[in-house]
Amino acid sequence: MSYPFYLAENLNRTVRDETAFVTLALRNFEAIMQTNSQSATMKKMRVIQLEALISRAIYRTGAEPDPLFRKSMESLQKLCKTPVDRSDCLRTVLLEFCEEVLRQVPNETSRVPSLLERFFEYIRNEAANPLTVAVVAQALSVSPSHLSRAVRLATGRPPSEFIRFTKLARGRERLATSSVTRAAMDSGFNKVSAFIAQFRKQYGETPGTYKRRLEMGGGDVYSGVSH
Repeated sequence: MSYPFYLAENLNRTVRDETAFVTLALRNFEAIMQTNSQSATMKKMRVIQLEALISRAIYRTGAEPDPLFRKSMESLQKLCKTPVDRSDCLRTVLLEFCEEVLRQVPNETSRVPSLLERFFEYIRNEAANPLTVAVVAQALSVSPSHLSRAVRLATGRPPSEFIRFTKLARGRERLATSSVTRAAMDSGFNKVSAFIAQFRKQYGETPGTYKRRLEMGGGDVYSGVSH
């Protein structure tokens, strides 16, 4: 693992994804603790540095500096008093600090959907268009690496998998009233062959077979990835 992981994109004036912010803060902590080449004392110093990075990220959202400074000093005192070999206690102090200072983020950002919510909404609305992780990331004003990291942390799967499934689900719906070619085009596939290959891999049959089964009253039976 590398350290530090980037925190700022999860928490700013337009995005308030508190879960992702805390998760990344704890990933930073775990990365510090798993470093075998440093002493327990050095690890503790790096945790204190991480607390400062968290404070800076909160401050950049527009939080009032004085209350934030007081919370930071209280947390710093707790960290300093915690034995260097008690990583569980250090983690608890850091987690409590995150939860406390997140309450100081201005309320104006709290009404903004999380990055994960915006991701799913965007790919649902734009499933008819050619989509890639880079295209979606640009539309959501984040980097592709940040989007990939956020989606993986929340779901355990890469964003490309959800994009693919959403497009295939749209194509499957279109097959009820459209040809295979039309369904592929309406689902953002540039090549019908790609649609057929991915459809077969996902559902275990070709779009043509699926369409014929529907026309014969076979019903819509499939196994797919759920959000």
